[in-house]
Amino acid sequence: RESKIVQSVCFGVWLFIFIFGFVEHMNDLQKGCDPGDPKVGSLAVSDPQERALMCEECSTKNDRDCDLCAPGYYNFGTQCFKYLENLPPLTTGAALGGTTYFVLIVATQC
Repeated sequence: RESKIVQSVCFGVWLFIFIFGFVEHMNDLQKGCDPGDPKVGSLAVSDPQERALMCEECSTKNDRDCDLCAPGYYNFGTQCFKYLENLPPLTTGAALGGTTYFVLIVATQC
């Protein structure tokens, strides 16, 4: 009986992490077939022709997500970047808050 309870709790935690991992990944994620690099600045991509070619394949589902970046560009979520330094910062626990994960970790250890 105790074994089934432990298995159920572990499965519940795994399912929570599986589902909300995707939610965390998509939270405040920049989207677009336009490049994520700025147009002006030291790490900018200002050439309009280069900017137009960064996204090789725009999504056929919604025309705002880049499914495939051109070779030499980084795909971050659904947008292309030329320089790693231009990737936006990530926030841990952004969608659900850090307290949710703290409680989940403590509850799993009890």
